[in-house]
Formats: sequence, structure tokens, C-alpha cells
Amino acid sequence: MNAVPIRRHDREKRSKQERRRAELERQRAEQAEQELEAERSRAEQERSRAESAERDLERER
Repeated sequence: MNAVPIRRHDREKRSKQERRRAELERQRAEQAEQELEAERSRAEQERSRAESAERDLERER
């Protein structure tokens, strides 16, 4: 009789651990996506600065 609640408890505990693991994985994926977006933004700013500097050089000629 006692075996059933223990098994259910183990299953619930396992399920809770799996949910926690899935949540951590989701958070890591979200953080990686934010870091990629920040890198894209930095690259775009750098490209914009380079184009601006190039236009300034063309004007000086």
C-alpha cells in the first residue's frame, strides 16, 4: 500500500525536476538570443560608423 504514494511522489519529483530543467534551458536560450541581438546591433553600429567615415573621406577629396 505504501509503494503507490512513494512511486507517485518520485514521479512528481521527477516531473518537477524536468520542468525546472526545461525552464533553465529556455532561459539560457533566451539569453543567447539576447546576446546575438546585441552583437547584431553592435555590428550594425560599426557598419554605420564605417560608412559615415567613408562618406566624410569622399567629401574631403
